[in-house]
Amino acid sequence: MSMPLHQVCLPPLRQTLGSLSTVLNMASTHFAEAGTDEAAFLQSRLAPDMFTFAQQIHAMTDHARRLVALLADLEMPEIATDETDIAGLRRRIAATLNFIEGVDTVAIDAGENRALAVSNRIGVLNMEGWEYTMRVGFPQFFFHATTAYNLIRHAGVDVGKRHFLGSVFAEKLTPHAKAP
Repeated sequence: MSMPLHQVCLPPLRQTLGSLSTVLNMASTHFAEAGTDEAAFLQSRLAPDMFTFAQQIHAMTDHARRLVALLADLEMPEIATDETDIAGLRRRIAATLNFIEGVDTVAIDAGENRALAVSNRIGVLNMEGWEYTMRVGFPQFFFHATTAYNLIRHAGVDVGKRHFLGSVFAEKLTPHAKAP
């Protein structure tokens, strides 16, 4: 089955961005009850050479916007990285969702076979839109989303995989019948 690229690209971005926004809300509630300083949490990291929590959210949202912008042949809108609390990070996720929702799906689909030259710290990646989506865009996005989720869990917030997967459980799950 062949699917238009926007049908491959947009649903997982929406789902994961929405799930992380919900998990961030859970974290904010947990931190308020536990007396945890949100600003300090935003600077937490799993290892000394890794991005901070806030940087993980910045990278995740940047990769989502970059992917959609590249495919649609648009400039990626910049978002300031000056958040001091979880509410600010949730606004960043909302701005990212607003951007990707506003991009014409026909323009995204047109990027499937477009030759892309994407510069990064190491060099320039030369590949078509479909390959970039599957081999770079999605892996980058999910790497940072998963790391952010792991930092939240490591901080003691009671979240599990179902929270990471988010809306799919609300929309598609039929609970098993309980044994008598």
